[in-house]
Amino acid sequence: MEEDEESLGLEGLQLFKASEVLSEFLDDSFNVQSYTTNVIQNTNITHRLAELDDGICILDKELQTQIAKRHGDLLAQATGIESLEGVLTMMQSRIVSIQSAVDRIRSKVGEPYKKIQARTTQLGRLQSTCDILRRMIRLQRISKRLKTQLHGGLKEITKSAQSLRELEHLSQGIDLHGIEVFDENQIFFHRAKEEVHMQADRLLDQGLRSQNQTHTATALQAFYNLGCLRMPVDKAEKDTVKHMKSCIKNALDNSTAMISQIGVNTSASNKGPGKISGFHQPGASVMFRNNLWNGLEILVDQISTSFLQLFHLQRVLLKKRDPVSHVIFADEITKNTDKNFIQTAWVETCENLQSHLNDSGVLKSTLESEYPKLLRLFLELWNKMKPHEHLIKTNEKKLASSFAENHEKIENKKPEFDARRILMTSLSRLETAFLQKSVSRLFDPINLLFPSGGRTPPSSGELETVLKTINNELNISTVDASLTISVARNIGKTIQLFVAKCEQLLATQGDASQVIGPPTSAQVKNVQIVNVLTTLQTGVNKILVSLPEDLPPQANMIIQNSCDHIATLMMNSVQPLIDSAADSAEAITLTMHDEDFSSNKSDEKVISSLYMRELRDFLSRVVKDHFSSFISKDFVMIVLLPLGHRCIKLFVRHASLVRPLGEVGKLKLSADFSQLEHTLSPLCCRLTDFGSDYRLLRSFKSLLFQSDEAIAQSTTLGEVISYSLAIQTLISRSPKQLRSPHQVMEWSVAKYSRWMDDHWSEHERLNMLRGAIENYVNCIRSKQENSFVSTYPVLLKLLQKGIEMSSQ
Repeated sequence: MEEDEESLGLEGLQLFKASEVLSEFLDDSFNVQSYTTNVIQNTNITHRLAELDDGICILDKELQTQIAKRHGDLLAQATGIESLEGVLTMMQSRIVSIQSAVDRIRSKVGEPYKKIQARTTQLGRLQSTCDILRRMIRLQRISKRLKTQLHGGLKEITKSAQSLRELEHLSQGIDLHGIEVFDENQIFFHRAKEEVHMQADRLLDQGLRSQNQTHTATALQAFYNLGCLRMPVDKAEKDTVKHMKSCIKNALDNSTAMISQIGVNTSASNKGPGKISGFHQPGASVMFRNNLWNGLEILVDQISTSFLQLFHLQRVLLKKRDPVSHVIFADEITKNTDKNFIQTAWVETCENLQSHLNDSGVLKSTLESEYPKLLRLFLELWNKMKPHEHLIKTNEKKLASSFAENHEKIENKKPEFDARRILMTSLSRLETAFLQKSVSRLFDPINLLFPSGGRTPPSSGELETVLKTINNELNISTVDASLTISVARNIGKTIQLFVAKCEQLLATQGDASQVIGPPTSAQVKNVQIVNVLTTLQTGVNKILVSLPEDLPPQANMIIQNSCDHIATLMMNSVQPLIDSAADSAEAITLTMHDEDFSSNKSDEKVISSLYMRELRDFLSRVVKDHFSSFISKDFVMIVLLPLGHRCIKLFVRHASLVRPLGEVGKLKLSADFSQLEHTLSPLCCRLTDFGSDYRLLRSFKSLLFQSDEAIAQSTTLGEVISYSLAIQTLISRSPKQLRSPHQVMEWSVAKYSRWMDDHWSEHERLNMLRGAIENYVNCIRSKQENSFVSTYPVLLKLLQKGIEMSSQ
């Protein structure tokens, strides 16, 4: 539509649009055939032709108008066409000239080109012929030299291999078949190569068997010269794996076959009326075991021998260099791979061992029962391998380059190859089964000693079975540290089981902790349980001492930690008894305040206090009745020592609270101090075992007869005697106007003593004492009195110093 509008003027376009007939020709979808058919069928043809003639006239008129308006452009176009025709004519003439020149050059160059091409072909043929002739001449010389070298035998094997390698190079890249000289020598070359291969194989085999580095290096040099250095290494690896597989099968399968055959023969011989089918002869098991262990010892020697040969081979590969190229043979082998042939052979051998050792049947049962013996054989094998571990651990390429790259950092380093772990992994299932049987052997005696529903503890004689089993298990496991540690864990579980069984038998009712009368049946049983635990602990310690000094510290620690459970249960079993005795001792000590210490008569006789005699008799009776039956005197001293500490602290505490205290009372109290030392003697080996509490007892006794100022200046304050105890003592020595802390709080002495047990902090105790002193000051001020007791300044001084010390 747009093109029509541009081509027609506005007037012609309006006429066409205005006409119903002509407007159809402006439609983009106008179709001549359909239009003609429509006109013929529906319209007067003559009339329609006249209308079309009018449209043609309109178009002619419009064309004339356009030509008149644009005649200049039309003339310019006509002139341009004439110029273009001239240019084309000139170009055509030049093209013809060029074609003529090319034809002349072709006629001059073509003939020399053909001659040069022919000469070049002749030269190439001459060169090929000369190359073949040179190869043939070289081949004849090498062939002659090879024959001489072959007669030299093993001495000339490397030269023979080099000659064969040169012959291969001569025939590479060119087809020499059809040349009589070459074809005649081909059979000889093949035979010579086979002969050199066989000689190199034999020499390498001799070198490996005899560990002769010279023979091995010579054979490897021959293979290197032949261009097949990797082949003998791969063959040695495969032969070793195959040989090991055969040896393992012979050592283990033959033993199984023997016991099976014995079982069949025995079964056949025992069949009959009244006989049990399959009953084995007594010597059958012995024969099988002897055969098995002899076979395993031979197998270990065979594995050691085979891998020592591989170690020897790799050692030579690392040292040997080609004299011409100076290439290390190990680098040549690992040129395209990092594979270590020893690692491959080792892994496959261990896998074969694992598969055969874990076969079900009599073999597996025997090896599980005697696993430590098998482990000892494998450890002996590893001890033979260990000096050569560096040859297994890393690949040949790294070993060969380690001399030049000793300090080079290797990124993304793979985990080291652990040959020992792989070897021991082949025994992992057997070790697991052995440890399970070990636990069963350890638990069985304990389960027999503590039957279901039983309430009687075992005797020391019955305990020997448990200790003997523990000793046996530890002794047979000392072949290897890891096995010893595993067995030690089993022993730890055994000890814990024994402790748990004993704990179930312990009596915890009220009569188990009474100290008023003789021991009850429950207390006697508890003593028996503690004695059994003591026997077990002593026996285990003796076993540990009797074992070799190279017992792994971890195993020793595991068993010792388990023995701590024994000590804990022993302490817990007697702790209620100790607590009950301590409570009774405290009740007796509290009666101190019923005594009269206020006397000042110098002629009054000083006698021992009633409470002290009662305390002495009580402690002696408790030790005799309730602790003399324990077989371990050291244990008795350990458990009684806290009771002695408690008695000293209570005595000193209540001695500081005694008031009024006269001069004769001081002597009486001093006698009680001395008597207490004798009273405590059954609770310890030496009184000095009480340590700081004993020093407190002696130091406090010396304060009884010192003045207030001397007490305040005593060198024992702060170190042996606390400031709170000194202040409390001075308060008790003061007139009754200065009341004691429990009197201020309106507490009983027993309640105040319990408060002090719950508040060990020196700062809290000083605050309690300061409250008592402040209460006294307030009372004095409320009464409007002008004087204080003589001890008041000393008390303030000690209180201030004590607070300063406690806040540091």
